[in-house]
Amino acid sequence: MVRPAWLLGLVLLALPACTRPITPEQASARLVGIWQHVRQNGQPVPPRTDVSGLMEIEPGGVLKREAPVEVYAAGVLQSRNVQKVEDRFRFLDGETMEVTGNDRGQVRTWRVRAVLAGTRLTLHKPDGVVDDYDRIK
Repeated sequence: MVRPAWLLGLVLLALPACTRPITPEQASARLVGIWQHVRQNGQPVPPRTDVSGLMEIEPGGVLKREAPVEVYAAGVLQSRNVQKVEDRFRFLDGETMEVTGNDRGQVRTWRVRAVLAGTRLTLHKPDGVVDDYDRIK
């Protein structure tokens, strides 16, 4: 009776060696589609009239999203509007996505850990914010 347990243990140890890590190209292709922002740091994202919360990921490393632009004077909000933003991305490995885009009027590059589980995409941002998106298309 000891033999089958030993054999099962050996098979279970060998399974990770049989799986190949996902390539950057595969990771990019898996995310192509339209995503709805549903949770931020574990809390539901409230519906808003000015921002749809949609993010579109296109082949070739294009990420389209909406970004609120707020103008303050003496610490008081003067105006708020939404602009469509087009960022560029590439995967460095199977989970690490490097995004280059406009952030508050400046072009910068940041790294995001992207985890796809079924139809849920979770983005772990460098500032500690965790965003969840559901695939809608």
